[in-house]
Amino acid sequence: MLHWFQALLPRDDRFFELFAAHSHAIVAGAQGLRALLDGGDSVPKYYRVVTARERDADNATPANAQQSQTTGAASQAQSQTLATLPPGASTVTNWYKQDVYDPSENKIGAISDVLVDKDGKISAFIVKVAGFLGTRERYVAVPFDSVHETLRRDDRWLTMNTTKDALSTAARYRYDRKKATWVPA
Repeated sequence: MLHWFQALLPRDDRFFELFAAHSHAIVAGAQGLRALLDGGDSVPKYYRVVTARERDADNATPANAQQSQTTGAASQAQSQTLATLPPGASTVTNWYKQDVYDPSENKIGAISDVLVDKDGKISAFIVKVAGFLGTRERYVAVPFDSVHETLRRDDRWLTMNTTKDALSTAARYRYDRKKATWVPA
């Protein structure tokens, strides 16, 4: 019985210190990510929070803790940063949770999710289309390149060359929390 208990004990003297640091980084990072996904004017602030907590989590490992104590060297994740932003890059908040309009400026839905392919490129949007007075809402998938940014009255709008009726008859999807993906409804 004693051998079984000893097998469960941490082998690193700093285990509990590192575990507490890692747990704090995960919780704070999750809270920052939730606030980041809510959008608004605070997106840059919460982007910095999430990035800082990711760095904290990277450092909360025995190897990184030992490396930083002995060499002062930064972890590999810290050295993989950009000195400049990609030209023409747009933030996800310009798309996520934004209304979508038809060419006649009628609201046809709102972007509920942004789908990213295995190469990290945005491939599609999930658009929530509501029925009369918000009833019978449905989620449909549209290709990324079918949604366009348009400047109207000095404001940025998202438009699609389609109608609300056309989206209402498109294939429906629902979010499967267990699979963490959208599936046919």
